[in-house]
Amino acid sequence: SSKSKKSMIKYLDDLCFQLCQLVQLPEKALITWSNNISEYVVDSGEILGYSVRLVTVDLIKKIASSYHDGPQFINHAINKMLKLSENLNSKGDPCWWKLFEASLYIIGNLASNSINIFNFNKSIYQTSNNVSNLSLIEFDVFYEHYLKPSLEQNDFPFL
Repeated sequence: SSKSKKSMIKYLDDLCFQLCQLVQLPEKALITWSNNISEYVVDSGEILGYSVRLVTVDLIKKIASSYHDGPQFINHAINKMLKLSENLNSKGDPCWWKLFEASLYIIGNLASNSINIFNFNKSIYQTSNNVSNLSLIEFDVFYEHYLKPSLEQNDFPFL
């Protein structure tokens, strides 16, 4: 109902960030895939079909399509995850890439469902905490700063 949607608005920023964090690959899958790369190929199409990861992405898609500012809330959560990932990477945390991979996974899923979170107006480096003032992700910046370098990674086979 519209009343419940209105009451949810004040929680959507935090909810979207928490949901986006849930999309990280589970440790069990990483261990299994690291020990047997052929399991990666099998699992990516089967086991993950009923995972928290996919259910969470479905919920993120629903938020993005059900709320006028839904894509901006998701964008804000992805920006936070990317910045956190960069921060962890600069500190040498070996798990930095999990947040990054989850961000890429969410972006890919939203794009494949025609939910636009890309724009060419403002930079990904928004500093405002006011979600309504956030723009969508600038694709050129995203590509040059995040996507292109990730394609050149050799140390992280699941990225």
